[in-house]
Amino acid sequence: MLCLPATAWAEPVSTSTLAVHVRARALFGDPSAAASRIDPETIAQARREGTTLGAVIDRQAGARVLDEGGPLHAERVTVRGGSAAETQVVIDGVALVSPFATGLDVGLIGVESVARATLVRGGAGALYGDGALTGALTIETRTPEETPPLTLGLRAGSQDRFGLSAVVRASDLAIGADVDRTSGRFDYVSRIEGLPDAARVRENNDASLGRAHARGGWALAGGALTLLAGGVVREGGSPGLETSSDLDARERRAHGIARVAWQGPLLSGATWEIAAQGSALNIDYDDPDPDAPLSSRTTFVSGGGDTALAWRWGDHRLRIGAGGAVETSRSTEHGAPTRGRGHVVVSDELVLDDLRLFAAVRGALVDEAVVLPRIGAVWTATTGVAITAAIGRSFRAPAIDELYHPLIRGFSGNPNLVPETAWEAELGVRLWVLSIAGYARRIEDIIVYVNQNAFLVRPENLGGASAIGVEVELAEHASIGPLVLDARFAASIGASRLDASGASVPVASPYGIDAELRASLEMLSAFTRIAHGAPTTANLAGTIPVDGYTRWDAGVVWTCTPGASLGLVVTNLLDDQTLETLFKLPLPGRSMLATLRVEAG
Repeated sequence: MLCLPATAWAEPVSTSTLAVHVRARALFGDPSAAASRIDPETIAQARREGTTLGAVIDRQAGARVLDEGGPLHAERVTVRGGSAAETQVVIDGVALVSPFATGLDVGLIGVESVARATLVRGGAGALYGDGALTGALTIETRTPEETPPLTLGLRAGSQDRFGLSAVVRASDLAIGADVDRTSGRFDYVSRIEGLPDAARVRENNDASLGRAHARGGWALAGGALTLLAGGVVREGGSPGLETSSDLDARERRAHGIARVAWQGPLLSGATWEIAAQGSALNIDYDDPDPDAPLSSRTTFVSGGGDTALAWRWGDHRLRIGAGGAVETSRSTEHGAPTRGRGHVVVSDELVLDDLRLFAAVRGALVDEAVVLPRIGAVWTATTGVAITAAIGRSFRAPAIDELYHPLIRGFSGNPNLVPETAWEAELGVRLWVLSIAGYARRIEDIIVYVNQNAFLVRPENLGGASAIGVEVELAEHASIGPLVLDARFAASIGASRLDASGASVPVASPYGIDAELRASLEMLSAFTRIAHGAPTTANLAGTIPVDGYTRWDAGVVWTCTPGASLGLVVTNLLDDQTLETLFKLPLPGRSMLATLRVEAG
């Protein structure tokens, strides 16, 4: 797996355990869930264009990916107006774990290793557990059989971006490595409230990293044994917020992961899987500011195992699973907390001609025990026409850092936090190329970062909150002689309310629109994309306004031979230098990236 580490601007704020697992067969999912499926061809296009997985996800209805500052910087997924921590990410059946509450950086995941992905919109706690409060991103990686014998890649672009990559497959084993770097420097316009607009340069925004991975699969005992190992080392600057830039802070990360699993037949029509995995992450952060120096060291280790049985029994598709894990963190920031996780899950899908019924229940233990049920139905009226309905409960336990972070530079943890839980009901309609989904969510004990006073921000359980919304997806494919056209449109609209204040849930975006047109003619393929986001707030406390934005991107790929392609993508064609993220981090103006890929065999 090609992994990009996250960056921090004042202290280590996020991490994740990442796993790659070559699966023999995917176990049963939830047919009633509102989902956007990212197929292998879309992923292949992203590889040729040099597009990140985060940019692909950002095009889906109901999703918004927060870019934290340009190339090689963090990209965090939010779904249906929730925070990034309320979206669970699952790679080959493994839920990713973090001691921090800023959500997974999907910039960690390189598209070179991804086969396909699904964005599950809405509470998915019954199947995916802790963290899937507003949605889940499930990713399947490429097996060695899906990987070409040799792939070479070269990337170069704005902000002095340069990278090399190589993947080699020999029989049942694939090995890859790459290096990447960027100066991160770009011009932008600062629009700090109360001050005149000012032209500035983003500095100390560089990043360089090296990555390596190996994955393989072998026949064993009538089933398939799969193994993965990977690691990444990154060093770079932490430039800080637009409102508090830092020209000296540096961050270094080392991250390793290993997983072994066996999957094979157990009974007639049944598939059994057993797996174990472990990971370790070390983060060092240094800010030599003479007025307020800060040096932090954090090590996070997690390990666990899981087992699952999937059984086709008549009209039923039954799945039973159980697992457990231990995670520990030793840090100058939050001490040395340790906690365990465990779960048991049972689901059943009943197929009755045009009607599919689904039910699942999960018992989970993270700090405290919770029960997460879900029921759903899919009625296929005719080919291409279906109606879905579902209701379920999800939860998110506070991250270790949210609980135990000491008072430091105006931020502290809160050991009194309890998990936030939510019930969500959904209704969807699929009409050939058009999909419409509506939802209503009720959250209890919602966790929100609150300004206690002018000098302290900390997470609090603020009681109840409600959210409603509608999502629309449209995709059309047409051919005019040798010209192939693909059009895609995604839109979402939503509203939320905190019971305690009547305000919207912080960082919830009230609407978003994304449209793309792609044209292919023999060896050439070109696309143009327009995205528009609503005004929202810039931080978890919801106190800094960020204007709405419109961004225009375009790109072209020349496939000179069946195994070689040259791509050029230009983002922010209008060169709007006032764009900024939800965390008040400036974004680059017009940027370009050229990608050369060669596949052999």
